[in-house]
Amino acid sequence: MIGRNFGLLLTFVKHIPPILAPTTDCDGKSTLMSKHLVSADNAGGKRTEDLLAEIRAEILTRMAAYGEDPRPEAQTVLENNLEIAQLLTDAIHLAEANTKTLAEDI
Repeated sequence: MIGRNFGLLLTFVKHIPPILAPTTDCDGKSTLMSKHLVSADNAGGKRTEDLLAEIRAEILTRMAAYGEDPRPEAQTVLENNLEIAQLLTDAIHLAEANTKTLAEDI
């Protein structure tokens, strides 16, 4: 089950625009700067779990439009979105655990 879910999550994630942009530090070394996530270079960014929760909320809102649509295609999309929402919930829990772990380490 985990392998299948991981594969679905990877399929979902590959459609999200890249969140890291290549930059160059003061020594001319190539580095990656977060575009969306909080980091030393992006203090205004968001925590992983917060971004995932926002995406999940948008998917759940969109799902309401499919709930009353009798077409089989709409029902397939609804079922897929339910699974995606659950995968995002699982990812949110993991991200929260990471945040807690890092907070304990500091």
